Amino acid sequence: MLVVGTLARLMLVLAVVGTAGYDAISIASAHVMVSDDAQAAAIAGHDVLASRGTPQAAYAAVLKYAEEHGDVVVVNRFAIGKDDAVTVVLRREAHTIISSHLPRVQDYVVATATATVRDPLA
Repeated sequence: MLVVGTLARLMLVLAVVGTAGYDAISIASAHVMVSDDAQAAAIAGHDVLASRGTPQAAYAAVLKYAEEHGDVVVVNRFAIGKDDAVTVVLRREAHTIISSHLPRVQDYVVATATATVRDPLA
């Protein structure tokens, strides 16, 4: 009986540590990936704006890039500023097992990143 109890406790500890590790890696990778994707989406929008010249085409390029990479363009956070600078805010939710249900950790499950790209010669 002592062996069964010890194995049960060991399995419980491994399950908790594994779940926490998976959630931590998932949250960290979501934050890194959304930052990279925001920069790439802003570049895509800027390139389309430079070639076609319409904000609608630039927004469509940003939206397409975000959807292809599992991100969401934050509503009303796409902007074209001076010198055709394209600013994009993307959001990505990490796939977690338990962290999205914990009140103190919920804020970290959703990653948001902002990127601005402008013509370096302008």
